[in-house]
Amino acid sequence: MSSSRPLPSEAQLQRLVFAIRDLNHANSAIQFLLEECDFSKSYPRLALRKFKLLESAAIVAFGRLFSVSGGGTTPSFRLAGIRFSPADERIKKRIMDLRNTTVAHSDEEMMHYRVDLIRPMEDNLELAMPHLQIDDTLHLDENELGEFDRLVRELVYKYVFDISQTHPELVEKYVTPAASASNGG
Repeated sequence: MSSSRPLPSEAQLQRLVFAIRDLNHANSAIQFLLEECDFSKSYPRLALRKFKLLESAAIVAFGRLFSVSGGGTTPSFRLAGIRFSPADERIKKRIMDLRNTTVAHSDEEMMHYRVDLIRPMEDNLELAMPHLQIDDTLHLDENELGEFDRLVRELVYKYVFDISQTHPELVEKYVTPAASASNGG
């Protein structure tokens, strides 16, 4: 089999492999969230935090696909033969906007919280205990989460498949970190 697309560099290939890992992490977080969260129900604050944690993990893992690594590379969707549809671009933009403003970074204009001071002692009004309430509702509604799930699943299965078929010798390898080799591990 041959491909008309250029072959990825070694750095790009390694990013492709780690992109699969990131997609699998995003996929797992979404699946755990979908298994546990019924969008028609109300939940106690601790459960909402767990759901928010899973949603955040999925968003951050997905976002790594579009961020430059320490080595200066990003996974190349073009090299992998992947084209995003307009619907895919919309959900990708929504996820990346959440990642860049709220989930992986704390932009002040996106913060949603309330702090009340509770004065537990009537005879000592100087003693005030802060009561912090942060919005722990999900950023994505049920339909957006479904679209995110679909996009991640498609990317997991498409991402390295073509190059694995056309150039298996580039993909089939065992790589260890240089740091563990120098430490005898």
